[in-house]
Amino acid sequence: MKSGRTYKSLEAKGVRLNSGRTYKTLEAKRVRLNSGRTYKTLKARSVRLNSKITHKTREAKGVSLNCGRTYKTL
Repeated sequence: MKSGRTYKSLEAKGVRLNSGRTYKTLEAKRVRLNSGRTYKTLKARSVRLNSKITHKTREAKGVSLNCGRTYKTL
């Protein structure tokens, strides 16, 4: 997760990883990677991968993964 890649979408709302990758959301409801994986948010409080891993946000400002990685929103 340290490639520094940027994932672009519509209506810029962003999620930035500590590694430098930036994920932009669609209407703060979805984060889609170029790889085809989709992270969907529930009430802007959680992000769910297709693999069923769930990442929860704190005050809609950060996303902490179960593995310990942190996604920060812009």
